[in-house]
Amino acid sequence: VQYATEGAWFSLGLKGKTVLIGNSIEMDGLCPTFGVQNDDELNLIAVAQVAEWHGFDRLIRALGRIRSMACAPTIKMKIVGDGDALPDLKSLASDLGVEDLIEFTGVLTGKDLDNAFANMDIGVSSLGLYRIGLKEASPLKTREYMGRGLCVIAAGADPDFDRNSKFRFEVSNSNEIDSVINLLLS
Repeated sequence: VQYATEGAWFSLGLKGKTVLIGNSIEMDGLCPTFGVQNDDELNLIAVAQVAEWHGFDRLIRALGRIRSMACAPTIKMKIVGDGDALPDLKSLASDLGVEDLIEFTGVLTGKDLDNAFANMDIGVSSLGLYRIGLKEASPLKTREYMGRGLCVIAAGADPDFDRNSKFRFEVSNSNEIDSVINLLLS
């Protein structure tokens, strides 16, 4: 049993003997999102031990381009967590002039984390799987967001979701941001 497709060497002689299943999480204790959604604003939340392969820079670059458009919608993002990639994300947000659209909360747990999900519309899973050589993954974060009642933006395939899922919005698994922009504007 495996939760993602293995490489050719691992699969040699085993392909017919393995079963692909999705990853899973414990749902007990997850609080659903709450609060009143604002029709004039799209609120995204990304929770992680922030690393380059999360690809949150793609979203920040997309927000920068969207902001420059005439009649741009208001899209805000909350990044919860810490990690090696966080200083670069803060710098990028500042360089693109979107730091007012992005809240960096640091690490939150318990009720503080539950409260961070208030008024959020969509969870952001990994947008940079290509950076670690993956085309398919079964991220726990996707399941956590959905366990809280949020739809998810993600890159790459997931064995538990159809490519045209109504709950998991797939963007390209590459460095380009046009698919991210198109999704956010749709």
